[in-house]
Amino acid sequence: MKKQTKKGTKLDEEEFREKVAPMVVKLYGVQDRGVRYRLLNTMEDYIKFVDARTINDKIFPEALNGITDSHSAIREATIKSMVFMAPMLSENKIEHKLLKQL
Repeated sequence: MKKQTKKGTKLDEEEFREKVAPMVVKLYGVQDRGVRYRLLNTMEDYIKFVDARTINDKIFPEALNGITDSHSAIREATIKSMVFMAPMLSENKIEHKLLKQL
């Protein structure tokens, strides 16, 4: 059986920021639940390579929509992903956006 490797795991931090991070941001704009679910469940793998400004301005607003999704798996994955995202969020985003949704 062939061992699967994650795309991007062999890239150094700069290459990841340059090549993969912009695609991750674009994928958060996709409305497909399968894509959203996969992004949320793998957040731990890529979030450390994305700068805080991009997370606050582009990823967080899109990810936060998952809390009100009608599909329970998306809601659950969204809440779990906030554990990885919260340390990079501004205080304002945490207090006025995240906590109100929770």
